[in-house]
Formats: sequence, C-alpha cells, structure tokens
Amino acid sequence: ILWFWLILRREKRRPRDLISEISISRDAQGTLLVVLFVVLIVFQFAVVFILYFEAPALDGNIQTVSDAFWWAFTTVSTVGYGDKYPVTNGGRFVGLSLMFVGIALFSVITGTFAQWFRRRQRTPSSTPSADEKTPALQQAGIAEIKQLLERQEETYMHAIAELNAKIAELESELKEGN
Repeated sequence: ILWFWLILRREKRRPRDLISEISISRDAQGTLLVVLFVVLIVFQFAVVFILYFEAPALDGNIQTVSDAFWWAFTTVSTVGYGDKYPVTNGGRFVGLSLMFVGIALFSVITGTFAQWFRRRQRTPSSTPSADEKTPALQQAGIAEIKQLLERQEETYMHAIAELNAKIAELESELKEGN
C-alpha cells in the first residue's frame, strides 16, 4: 500500500483518477490490472495477519517474515506445497481468503489470455460479420446483387417475349380458323 501511495504522490494523482482510467468494463486487460492491484494488497495484508495469528502459536510453523511470504506466495499461486500451513483459526481464515484471491487471479489471467488468442485468431481473410464489413465490401455486395437482378430481369423479359409471341401465334391461328 505504501508503494502505491508513493507512486500516486509522485505522479500528483488521486486513487480515484487512476481507477477511472482503468475501465473495468472495457476489456479483460483492465480487469487484469484491477485484480493484480487487489492481489498485491491482499497479499500484503495476508503476510501481516498470518504472522499476527501464527507467530504466537506454540505449534505454529509460520514464525518469520520469510515464512509468511513463502506461505502467502505458495497459497496465492495455488501451488500450496504444504511445508508451511496455518494452525490457528485466524490463520486459517487468512489462508482461505488468500486462496479465493489466488483462484480469482488465475481465472482473470486465463480470461485475458483467451481474449488475446481470440483477437489474434481473427484474420483479414476470414469472412467478416455484418458489423465488421467495410464500405468497400458493402459496395461490392451491392454490385453483385445488381448483377443478379439484371440477369433475372433479362431472363424474365425473355420469358415475357416468348409468351407474347406464343399468344400472338395462337391469336392468329384462331383468326384463321374462324
């Protein structure tokens, strides 16, 4: 937290200004930045509180700052080697909180990579959706439809001419027969 505060002070900015720049609803990258910030804060609190709960415990195995950092890192990364673990109820609550934060972090990272791969997979040669069509592509589509319409009109006019000729022939045969 101190690190974050120092950066904001150096840049002469308020936390509200920074948060408004990171639009959570914009995309997965903004969400990733926010989640990373939350993870850093929760990680720091977890280190402090795990020491608070575990250091006084007689059977506790998290006794130093180094132990606390190692435990917090393996817990938030969801590795959990098991060499360091909380034995008090308070320490277990801190561990549970850090586990949820680690799961959220890796879910957001996975989503960010999925979005990145999805964007990379789109190529110009693929058929664009209706929203992505450029005016040039739309003009080409209109020209194609006009050509089809002209061919249909020619076919239709030819059929009408043949039918009119057949009607004239039948009328002339009918006049000759009377």
